[in-house]
Amino acid sequence: MKTQIPEIHTAWLIRYLLNIPLDSEAIASAARLPVDTDLEQVNRIAFVDYVHLLSWAAERLGRPNLGLELSSYMSPGDWGPVSQAAYHFATMRETLRAIQRFHPLVTQCVRIAFDESPRVGRLSCDVTLPMGESARQDVELTLGFLVAGAREAIGNDWKPLEVTFTHPKPDNTDLHQEIFACNVIFDHADNSILYHSDDLDIEIAGRDPLSRRRFTTQLENLMDNVLREETILAHTHFYINAMLGTEHCQAEEVARLMNMSRRTLTRHLGNMGTGFREIKEEILTANAKRLLSEQRWNTTAIALELGFADATAFSRSFKNATRLTPGQYRQQAQAQQRS
Repeated sequence: MKTQIPEIHTAWLIRYLLNIPLDSEAIASAARLPVDTDLEQVNRIAFVDYVHLLSWAAERLGRPNLGLELSSYMSPGDWGPVSQAAYHFATMRETLRAIQRFHPLVTQCVRIAFDESPRVGRLSCDVTLPMGESARQDVELTLGFLVAGAREAIGNDWKPLEVTFTHPKPDNTDLHQEIFACNVIFDHADNSILYHSDDLDIEIAGRDPLSRRRFTTQLENLMDNVLREETILAHTHFYINAMLGTEHCQAEEVARLMNMSRRTLTRHLGNMGTGFREIKEEILTANAKRLLSEQRWNTTAIALELGFADATAFSRSFKNATRLTPGQYRQQAQAQQRS
């Protein structure tokens, strides 16, 4: 099957970049769209292309903190019904739990987790991207947007206890201090916002319980669509491709990213006549064939790239899948390229 990559609402970002203005063909190219695309008609693009577009814009504009700047530009509905619904829950605790529950409707490339201890609550944000892509701009935008939403709900004087990022410390962190107004730590184990437990219980004025129930029902119905088996299969393919060659390319990790247990993922894949191991082997073989067709990759480099211990293990696996050694397949591929 053709791998379908999870998408994300992007109209707000494209609108912003067009209004700067940046050249529409350059924007389309950075978003990996045909250069003649009518950008005003684009509502969603692949998440990895959105991250690439955001990083490209930051570099093109010479604004390394662009993601953080944009956190105050976005409106509640820009990321779809989840961000809009978040403005209808009665307390910050309800809001954060709803974000954890429904965030796959924004994108399934991001995992949001909300955990509590007696005194604090922590919302963490984990992004899955193919190697070579940086999530810094998107993560800073997301956490900045969440802090801005909390201030709108609780009061402008509110500030988190702590904010952490996995990426290195930027050269200039003045904007980070201005937006978060707390201790900001870089090179941390996770991307997160730390809340005082008392803040989580504050009743948010003006929240309508009828609107909250209506939005919750709508989101639950949308979640049913997200969990359809064809979508699960497509996203399993995507996550394996994204994590191939790393220690995280395991069924438990893929299931976690889709907010389900390994047993549930196994059951869904089994209903479609396949399994995690079969899909992974299929993707490994496809990537091996692609790399073998490129002259610059030797067998040892390919083995390490795909997560094998050595060239011998890779050669054995490849021959079991194709009945050809890597050398024999490369010869055939080169002959086809010359013909």
